[in-house]
Amino acid sequence: MKMKNILIITLTLFFSVVSFAQRGKVKKGFKNYDKLAYVSASEKLLEAVEAGEKSPEIFQKLGNAYYYNHKMQDAIKWYLELFALEEVVDPEYYFKLSQAYKYLGDYKDSDAWMQKFAVVNPSDSRAKLYLENEDYLTTINDYSDEITLANLESNSDKSDFGATLFQDEIYFASNRKGGAKYEWNNEPFLDLYVMDTTFNSVSSFDKKLNTKLHESSITFTPDGKIAFFTRNNFFKHKKGKDSLGINRLQLFKIKKNEKNKWGKEELVSLNRDYFSISHPVMNATGTELYFASDMEGTRGVSDIFVVSVSANGDLGTPENLGDLVNTEGQETFPFINEKGDLFFASNGHIGLGGLDVFVIREFENSKNRNQALLVENMGIPINSSKDDFAYSEYLSQNRKAFITSN
Repeated sequence: MKMKNILIITLTLFFSVVSFAQRGKVKKGFKNYDKLAYVSASEKLLEAVEAGEKSPEIFQKLGNAYYYNHKMQDAIKWYLELFALEEVVDPEYYFKLSQAYKYLGDYKDSDAWMQKFAVVNPSDSRAKLYLENEDYLTTINDYSDEITLANLESNSDKSDFGATLFQDEIYFASNRKGGAKYEWNNEPFLDLYVMDTTFNSVSSFDKKLNTKLHESSITFTPDGKIAFFTRNNFFKHKKGKDSLGINRLQLFKIKKNEKNKWGKEELVSLNRDYFSISHPVMNATGTELYFASDMEGTRGVSDIFVVSVSANGDLGTPENLGDLVNTEGQETFPFINEKGDLFFASNGHIGLGGLDVFVIREFENSKNRNQALLVENMGIPINSSKDDFAYSEYLSQNRKAFITSN
């Protein structure tokens, strides 16, 4: 009898230790997830699931960790596990599952989940746009006979994106140099680079401005004396963080000095620790700056905004571009060409998968931005089932254009 009691006590202690260890993995996984450390978060949560843990929150975070790193097959697996629990699920997961299938080119399953999304969230603009365009695959134009895409030889085996052509030089972001890694995807941080229009002789844009964190997406005033660019919230060697400890993106300004060299960077007045500003682009006259942000007044994951720019580079009050452009999804990477056509990337408007590039012709020249303008998908081959973004075109340069795709 005494031996039996000892055995029961021993087994109880064993299962308590195992349960505590499993909960520890879940807690660590959630903590990493909240820090946007998605790779390490998925590793810890997988260990917990393999040990028998399961819950809606675990499956949501596992699916998201893979979704945000474009590992869609894995994302689908865990989103389906989430729905298999037969509990109430946030409608956003219907949308994410639809997007994950579409990213893989599985339009049949993507549409099936998008129809379910429209049922559970009928007031969402993405649901309305889908129901108005259920035959989107037949209406998105294929310009493959007219447009040829060329993969630049200057591309590295890392990330290279966001090309800006200015005064016969091309500026872009890349993590080709290696070094410290970003916990989101375990890839190196981005820096700004420059090359000539023959796509050779790539060099660092400015070693003083490239920090140990991210720099990307630079744009210039027409006279080339002022530039705006994206960087992590990192100024005077100090990281800024929001209330959750997240280091967000901010907008910086630099000016040429009397020696025609770039001076020290300045934080612009729009920045706050609790939201991001990214991917700025100047219009042809240098009077307005477009950018993506999740600041107050944002409808979705991120929206496109515009702000006036004074002669000395001071910024006015930002204006959300409104419902014509922005959805409850993600709108990002705006670009405005010399004609005033607005290009942007979105996963909220109807596309082929991931982010697609869209255009509103004559947007800037329309007197009333709320009037009925047409949002056009740029079609194939500009868009694909993967993420296609950072489109830029230069009409004065024989309509030279750049696009990033993964």
